[in-house]
Amino acid sequence: MTVLVAMGERHVLRLCEVNLQRQGWDVLMASSDLECLQTARTCLPEMLVVDASLLTRGGAMVRDTLAEDPLTAQIKVIVLGEEWPKPKA
Repeated sequence: MTVLVAMGERHVLRLCEVNLQRQGWDVLMASSDLECLQTARTCLPEMLVVDASLLTRGGAMVRDTLAEDPLTAQIKVIVLGEEWPKPKA
């Protein structure tokens, strides 16, 4: 199975690659949100692990963009570092 990892920091990207490969995944890598979207559309991985603070669009926007496209909507997405809104007091 193939996973696409998109992280802005190279050392975190490499760490994810090594650990996922040890678990038997084929790993594709992207270091920007635009590269991530292009690779996802071209290679159609089973899963995407994306940094919430990824450059221009951020992980949540990448997730939403892929979900809206019938070609990529089936890709399972994990957004790392997502900050959830805090409830108002």
